[in-house]
Amino acid sequence: MKVRKETGSATTYSMIGNIGCIRFPPEIRKSSGIKRGDRLSVEVSGGHRIILQKLDVPDWAPSAALSVDACTCQRAPQGCAGGKPDVVTVGWSYVKLGEELAEELGFLPDAPLKLVGEPSRITVSVHNDVRDLVGIKRLPCPP
Repeated sequence: MKVRKETGSATTYSMIGNIGCIRFPPEIRKSSGIKRGDRLSVEVSGGHRIILQKLDVPDWAPSAALSVDACTCQRAPQGCAGGKPDVVTVGWSYVKLGEELAEELGFLPDAPLKLVGEPSRITVSVHNDVRDLVGIKRLPCPP
């Protein structure tokens, strides 16, 4: 895995394992501070990019207690329609998106990714510069 470090952030390249499964290498986990059990918001930014932002919500607060006040997009995500956000819970080294969203964003098996870890946030985007992907292996998510 190639790593570029900037002040307070890290950039790595990876590949999707299972559909919608994004594995976080140690550099990304360390720079973001995101760990298993953290609750994340998922913001779709452009056609093939998401921003995972750590929510400042206590562990004891049930997901049902979270609500969406407003949506700032033309195609409102499902979380807006029902009034409940789709909160993503992180595994030890990965996050898994639903198949529908993964297909829409192009997060399909073997898709190349660029991951940028910053404090309390990770940006994940489809990355097509093959020079950055030399030697990168596909890592499937745990079952």
